[in-house]
Amino acid sequence: MKKIFILLLLLYLPLAYGSLEIFAYYDYSFGQVTGFTQIPRGGSLGTTSFEAPTFKDSNIKHDSFYEAGVGIQFDHYFALLDYWDINPRGTDLLQQNLITHNHFIPANSEFKMELNYQWYRLGLGKEFPITDKLTFSPILYGGWLQFLYEFYAYPANSSRFFTLLSVLAGIQLEYHFTEKLTGFIEACGTLPLSHLEIFTGKMGLSYEMIKNAHFKLLPSLGVTVLQIDYEDTQFIPNHFRYTAKPHVTLGFIMVLS
Repeated sequence: MKKIFILLLLLYLPLAYGSLEIFAYYDYSFGQVTGFTQIPRGGSLGTTSFEAPTFKDSNIKHDSFYEAGVGIQFDHYFALLDYWDINPRGTDLLQQNLITHNHFIPANSEFKMELNYQWYRLGLGKEFPITDKLTFSPILYGGWLQFLYEFYAYPANSSRFFTLLSVLAGIQLEYHFTEKLTGFIEACGTLPLSHLEIFTGKMGLSYEMIKNAHFKLLPSLGVTVLQIDYEDTQFIPNHFRYTAKPHVTLGFIMVLS
């Protein structure tokens, strides 16, 4: 968050020299999740169970995550940088034997798992007014995902870290029902250029609560879906998946001009 506010301050400087806008946004999402983390050792047979451990193995049924970002807009062109922090974790007794990262863990063992998905996106887009109420905006993103898997089941413990790059395409639709009330739909997905697949979709309403000559604040309420899926090309692949749908999302957009 500290980095986001420093970047926001730097983006404010051009406002003294032109008719630019800068914006910041924050969304908090929560709801049901499913997933698994299949991690072999060196791609070798017998070093992992199939599509396991699952989230159920460590009693992960619900999760929350947040998205925070900043951007700058000139005329109909805009750029943005955002960060998603996703950190499911839990503990439970295993219902069946498990092999993960070449560790055998027998049934009825206490199994603790923590996952961390840190996702960064840099996007460039343009607004296309369709009518005086409807706006369509295509966006091209570069994405960087850092993934960490850690588990502990006495006396076994291990961790695995991945850094993954991707290119994504997205769209935004905005419809102004009134001067203050706006509906929005957003969708973003990876292009088939790597083994990482990410899809996120969001829809909701925002309301212009505060507005003056240089500042606007718009709280928002919506629903979000998110899926992250990675599978490499080893004989026995590293394969992990995180699925959140639907999640309730609360957030805000702040605009300086």
